Amino acid sequence: MRNKEFRCHASMIFADSIKGFIYLLVALIGGFFEEITTEFGIMLDEGEIPSESLEQPAAEINISIWFIALGVAILLGVFLLWRYFVWRRTYITLTDDTLIYDKRTYFFKKKINVDLKKIGTVNLKIGIFDWIFNTCTVKLDMSSGATANETDFRLVFKRDFAKAFEREIIAIKNGEIIEAEQSNELADVVHQSAQNEKPIFFFKFIYVLRHAVLSANIIWILFLGIAFSCFAVPWESISVFLYPLVLFLGVPVAFAFVIISSAVKTVFRYCDFLVSRTNKEIVISSGLVTKHSYRLPVSATNAVIIRQTLLGRIFRMYYADILNVGMDDENDKNSQPLCLMVNRRDMEKFLSMALPEFATEFQTTPSPKKAFFPTFIKAAIVAAILSVINVIITVESTFFEEVLTYLFIWGGATLVSVLAFKTKGIFIGERLLTVSNGILSKRIVLVPYSKIQMLKTEFGPVSGPLKLKRGTVHILAGALNQSNSVGYFSAETFEAVINKIEQYQTVDWRLN
Repeated sequence: MRNKEFRCHASMIFADSIKGFIYLLVALIGGFFEEITTEFGIMLDEGEIPSESLEQPAAEINISIWFIALGVAILLGVFLLWRYFVWRRTYITLTDDTLIYDKRTYFFKKKINVDLKKIGTVNLKIGIFDWIFNTCTVKLDMSSGATANETDFRLVFKRDFAKAFEREIIAIKNGEIIEAEQSNELADVVHQSAQNEKPIFFFKFIYVLRHAVLSANIIWILFLGIAFSCFAVPWESISVFLYPLVLFLGVPVAFAFVIISSAVKTVFRYCDFLVSRTNKEIVISSGLVTKHSYRLPVSATNAVIIRQTLLGRIFRMYYADILNVGMDDENDKNSQPLCLMVNRRDMEKFLSMALPEFATEFQTTPSPKKAFFPTFIKAAIVAAILSVINVIITVESTFFEEVLTYLFIWGGATLVSVLAFKTKGIFIGERLLTVSNGILSKRIVLVPYSKIQMLKTEFGPVSGPLKLKRGTVHILAGALNQSNSVGYFSAETFEAVINKIEQYQTVDWRLN
């Protein structure tokens, strides 16, 4: 495999062509019909088209359909020819320490040399087209924050070759030597890799369903319930006395809809969820139709996030995400969890087995009581702005309606402040910094001091007189996870964090 040129599997010509063709076709058809219907409606309104001329012979309609079909066929043919031309002139070479991606088309020439040790993750995916052609998609993601939210390389190979290619890159990254490489026994390479994996936990079907229910978005359910009650109910034919009952029933209907849709999506996504561990890697695999496999170096794991949804907080259940560059790099999917919904004891046991480097009780010290005041001030400012807007836009309203409006605005601001204050916490451990935040949902971030890129602390106009600093921890990960609010704590608390980070780091990382 090394020092030999090879191409991706030819099936990606068809898959990429179909996907690109569908996107373009939807855009063209949408714009075409919008333009035709607009012009046709204007002509009808102006009386330019007699009503009797709207009846066309069937032959003319058939000719139009054949012209459309011919245009679609030509467009698809152009896509196929272009993708074939690009595939034919694109080569991949794997050396002892470099991956060479060489595109030699006549109009566009591009050659990329990738240091294999800079590759963060090597992920495998078996989608619908992969099932058809017996292939596997290999996704390579660099350890770079600049491309943390997108896949750097997407390659398609036959399944055995893809697994051997994955193992080859991992071996080079880890400085290993694959003896089977000399005899090209790819199956032995895959078998040897599988033998080194130690299964940690397999989530049964009932655990997947539990994760689907407890990870449901309550705010979205309430929104759907209100929308259903407002737009799907014939209020004119219902007695006024039944209004509260109808509104009350709208939320369960929305809840059932969200739970069922979430359960179906979750089962397809996380069925056969298995977490394994080698000496240097975490291996996560899941999927019913589309199979996903993530092989993540433990050394490149920057943090672990323990999450609780609102339902999870009610039932005291947790699930875990792993912060690793390349882990949540696609816009069309949610981030891959490390562990599905389990109770606190099982979560601690899971971390001790799967990632002992992050094993902790993940308890935090809450914010001091005086930290509630600057937290409430922020929410009060938003509430005051909403109150002013309400005064401006309100034309006629009764005293009772005004009271309800202001109770809703300021009561909501107070509730948000209390929830945000209650979830903020910090714990300065021996190896890990633990930070918690959130409002309705809660997230607990476990980050080694050596993985902290920057700690920003500042006195605010309100927190300054109280001798409290507001802190933010920055971690190398996806764009949505880089910044983690710490909340308001004393300057001494942040100084203790600084001392810990200086113990593990020698670079100048602070920003005060």
